Amino acid sequence: MHTTRMNVHTLYSEWKEYQRLPSVDAVVDLTIAGKTRELEFVAALYAHLGQKVNLTASFRDEHVAPVLLKHIPSVWNDDIAGVVVIARDILAEHADLRVFLGIATINTDALPPPVASAAPGTPSVDALTAQLNRLSLAKTADEYIVERSKRNVSTMAEMTGSRVPMDWVRQCASTLVVRDDDVESPWSPQFVLLREQSDRHVHHVNASVLAFLKELTSDFTDDNGLPRTLTWQFSHESTYAIHLQKFKDAAARLCPEHPYAFIVFACAMGIPIHELMKTRDILTSWKSSRFKLFTQENIIKLLLRPRFESEASDVEANRLTRKYMEHVSDFQSVDVTDDIDLLFYKKFYAYPAADEIQHLAERVHKHTHDWF
Repeated sequence: MHTTRMNVHTLYSEWKEYQRLPSVDAVVDLTIAGKTRELEFVAALYAHLGQKVNLTASFRDEHVAPVLLKHIPSVWNDDIAGVVVIARDILAEHADLRVFLGIATINTDALPPPVASAAPGTPSVDALTAQLNRLSLAKTADEYIVERSKRNVSTMAEMTGSRVPMDWVRQCASTLVVRDDDVESPWSPQFVLLREQSDRHVHHVNASVLAFLKELTSDFTDDNGLPRTLTWQFSHESTYAIHLQKFKDAAARLCPEHPYAFIVFACAMGIPIHELMKTRDILTSWKSSRFKLFTQENIIKLLLRPRFESEASDVEANRLTRKYMEHVSDFQSVDVTDDIDLLFYKKFYAYPAADEIQHLAERVHKHTHDWF
């Protein structure tokens, strides 16, 4: 039996970094695990490149084939079956599999020769290469997805009074810091840059959310102890900038012990809640609920009270979590798109899976440790 356990987030990271399609082992493992949603994404990757995944060798494995045959009818759908190839001699042996794949008859007069299988426990060169690549992935799926949080950051900045007009920034900034590829941009001369080379007011123009988070940890005083202003634009076309100290101070007022974790949570940064609750509603509900501590219990109450009837008690969060897990199949994004990145985002970051809802706070704390 296969021992590889591949999650869809790793598959996406491999796709982004290496344009690598999921392996046969990944398809088999996801099938046996009953992961239809993940297999639909795998099918989209294969369809995107116009390729098929050949499961013939897996069906020749006497240990794997029976398990696959048991799970396929309840796990696969037409999209998944559409990218799968199985040798005719195997299809000839399994009428139920032919029916499921929509194959009425099989010509058994000219079957292809048997496909030799690798010896059990002997990894192929491709498998070893894939394993090494997984160990050296530059970015996780959450780190790719966090860059979609710009609008949420802007919403939080607006609601906390942390935005400043760009007309003011252009007149007052002393230093302009832009991404390397934007240094010669025609809009740069719009900045007066008073007392150039001073760090009295440093303005950043950078589309990276991760870079924005790192800059939030900067000192807001210079080497002489004087106040230092930091402002940020994700795009030079924006008519406003985010005042970093105001933004950070606002988060600290809302969640004094864990302001960075609160930012990650409220802006849905690399966590699957962007359709479960919007940033504007998170901030409004957090204030009205008078929460101050960032805990799993509090975020469950915040996210799920609007979804399910609930009574305040010491086990309310547990009951809400259980209700969500019972109805998790109702929380699915049904959007269809040919854009692989958008498909992944909508499919796996709109609502948390049953196992994800139980560990949201832990995931947020990990991101806070890694990104700030």
